[in-house]
Amino acid sequence: MGKPEQKMSNIDNSDFSLYYVAPQIGESGLLPLFFAMVGDEQCASTYRVYRENADISVLIYVLSGAGKLEMDGVTRLLGAGDVLMLPQGITYCYETSREQPWRVLWFNMTGELFPFWLRQYGLLSFPVIPSAGEEVLRAFWQGVELCRSGLPHLQIQDQLCEIVYHILLTLWRQRIPWGPVGTAQQLRCLIDDLISADPSASFSMEEAATVLNMSQRQLERLFRQEFQLTPYRYFQLQKLLLAKQYLRNTRLSIKEISSRLGFCDPYYFSNFFKKEEGTSPKEYRNSKSPR
Repeated sequence: MGKPEQKMSNIDNSDFSLYYVAPQIGESGLLPLFFAMVGDEQCASTYRVYRENADISVLIYVLSGAGKLEMDGVTRLLGAGDVLMLPQGITYCYETSREQPWRVLWFNMTGELFPFWLRQYGLLSFPVIPSAGEEVLRAFWQGVELCRSGLPHLQIQDQLCEIVYHILLTLWRQRIPWGPVGTAQQLRCLIDDLISADPSASFSMEEAATVLNMSQRQLERLFRQEFQLTPYRYFQLQKLLLAKQYLRNTRLSIKEISSRLGFCDPYYFSNFFKKEEGTSPKEYRNSKSPR
């Protein structure tokens, strides 16, 4: 099979501010989310990107101007404040308006974690999110400032993962049908917000029931009905997902990961991980490292 077609037209006429270019390291292809570049761009009026079976995922915030996305035979218009989310492996074309060229902030990524998050939060069907809001814009700029910070490469990668996760979680939360029929989704959002704000936090069903003004039994029943697992089990699985991300995407020690995720000691964390994955954290990390 030939290499996927990746075309960008007249890029040399655009005004780049490239805040981050990842060094070429052997382990990058094994990371669940690897940031290749982060930038700010005032696009030329002829700016156009076409990717067939794209080999990267892109996350874009439109600061000003206008443009459009063509994908699956559908044309979607974009303007200031909109977000564009495109996972790797799909075919699309996006371009700026000749009359109102874009200025955009963008993250280019590889790895399966970004497409997984889009699927998990039901965002695959919404490549364009209009009027994403100030919280999302702040998160994009937070990523830019992080890339300017001069921190070690792996630390930048780790924190960019958290920023992108927060962006997607915020966009998903904006789409939730709040109200009685969305109670299970509200609880899921509370759990995700809890972990996003503080990965070491613990989960209290009693506190969640108070926030949502519902009995614990009824809340758990609704959650089981919606997701086929208990709220606490969902909380555990989200912690497990973060643990795997840290093991594969950082060089934090097992003790540091255990502490960051709120486990009382690394032995308890290792036992939990091995029970879930059938292998120890150390063995899991070694299996994902370059040979």
